Amino acid sequence: MEQSAEESNDLELILARPEDLDAVVTLLAEAARWLKTKGIKQWDEWRAPIIRQWMEEPVAQGQVYLVRLSKEIIGTFQLIWSDERTWGKISDDGGYIHKLTISRKQSGKGLGLCILRRAEELAKIKGKAYLRLDCVSENKALCQYYERAGYTFKRKIELGPWKINLYEKHL
Repeated sequence: MEQSAEESNDLELILARPEDLDAVVTLLAEAARWLKTKGIKQWDEWRAPIIRQWMEEPVAQGQVYLVRLSKEIIGTFQLIWSDERTWGKISDDGGYIHKLTISRKQSGKGLGLCILRRAEELAKIKGKAYLRLDCVSENKALCQYYERAGYTFKRKIELGPWKINLYEKHL
């Protein structure tokens, strides 16, 4: 019997190091291309050189994780402890997950939910009461995905040219 992603002991989170930047860029560029084919403008301006520029500092600061499954890198996400740009001035009782990305060849296997659960555990270890995230409002499927995963819609904001939904989950 095949093991579900939720039960997989092979899934591991590792902090990305500067030498892992190519893997992070590859995953995010792949996601950007896929989103564009779906007509979703969340990351449509992202190209590999831009992604590399945006991700160098977060990787160097220990904010970016790689996700491995059976020794293969299959995903990435950023986890930070403050996000005033998106959430405004609120209490520091939450962690903020950004850029959660799964390799297209691994999509549809329940790995996104498993990664969210692991990120929730990291936030708990840091003493946080919430994990927060955001996504573009027009990506209805992703909004519904986060709601099914137990995240509560908090509000909609405008961030640059985007309308963004903010979600949080009490841990």
